[in-house]
Amino acid sequence: MRRLSKQQYINKNVNVKNFKSLEQMNMIINIIIPKFLSYFGTKHKKIWQSKLNFILPKNNLNFKNENDYLETNNLKKDDVITNSILQSLPNLEKKDLDYLVKQFSIFSLNNKIKILTIENKLIPIYIEIIETLNYIIRIDELLNKYPKKYGNHYGTKYRSSSNKNLLETQINILENRLNGTFFTLENDDEIKKTQLQIKFIKYSLKEELKNLPEFMNFVSIYLGFDNKYFQMTNIEIRAYTQLCSFFNGIRTSKEEILNSVMIYTKIQSKIKNEDIQYRKKMSESIINILRFFFQKTIKEIEKIKRKKTITYNQQNILKDFYIKTYIDELPIYSYINKNTNDFFSELIDIAIDSIFGLKTIFDENEEKKPISEIQIAKNIINFRKDFNYTKKEFKLLLSFIEKS
Repeated sequence: MRRLSKQQYINKNVNVKNFKSLEQMNMIINIIIPKFLSYFGTKHKKIWQSKLNFILPKNNLNFKNENDYLETNNLKKDDVITNSILQSLPNLEKKDLDYLVKQFSIFSLNNKIKILTIENKLIPIYIEIIETLNYIIRIDELLNKYPKKYGNHYGTKYRSSSNKNLLETQINILENRLNGTFFTLENDDEIKKTQLQIKFIKYSLKEELKNLPEFMNFVSIYLGFDNKYFQMTNIEIRAYTQLCSFFNGIRTSKEEILNSVMIYTKIQSKIKNEDIQYRKKMSESIINILRFFFQKTIKEIEKIKRKKTITYNQQNILKDFYIKTYIDELPIYSYINKNTNDFFSELIDIAIDSIFGLKTIFDENEEKKPISEIQIAKNIINFRKDFNYTKKEFKLLLSFIEKS
């Protein structure tokens, strides 16, 4: 994905009136964010820099509004939609392009035009359309790699046995490398790495720690094990990297994968639940986009089930959803029901508790005691000092997170 270098005007996700002065905005962009990014390795620094550039654009094109920009440049919103689609699918036939422009027109209602700079040429686009198409392309690649039959040799994402059986089998394999009669490990680093992996898998078998693998994958994807804040040794980085290749996602059916595409498309449309007037068009566009890209998979699923199961209607728009898992570093969304295991919400709670010094599920042997306000204050100060923030910078960072 090419970097967004300009925008039509200041991104509406950040409301300028939430900040007292231009000086504060400059402090966020030029001091606070660089300090935050300094803890990341190269790969994850680029990911976060791209996200932050989207939230806090450095440039604007000085037009009063979108209509002013379009009129001045003799453009229509359909032209912007076309540009967006062609960024991800440059070889589309005209009839397919025209069809997708019609289906993605719903994206032009609440999303804002952004400007891509390619070879000194300014190209207006909707970044949300590009993100949706890139997600669809990656989902298509994922479905193409789906095995005909599940097997434990694929790891957790395509396991054929129960999760407990898979994990216990892997523990036995690793323990045999340490204590077996033949071919045991002799290298100290390999022994330490294997011991850590055995401990992690055993922890994951506990009901209260069953989300550990999803926490680990989240850290791997968005923060990186080489993040300076974690202070991991090379042995620990290797151990967790290998664990991620084994804990490579929760087993998910093809039907669930397609539901994830529809949920993600709805998210990127920015159509709100209260936008009643757009629900019919939204629901029709989402199912049409899905059918355009995944007709073969839909037919395969419905042939097996002998009924029409892949649908999307106005009721789906109102359903709550969550991230079920990550497969191939791709978030897979699902609808919330009474049996939902929302690891992400739990992760946020644990992270907040850890920052402020509250007991978390990782504190095994300590008696749970109420934390004092003084201790909370001390922990906040320590967290601020870890990132080398001044009191003023840290206060502004918290305000930015809250407002945006």
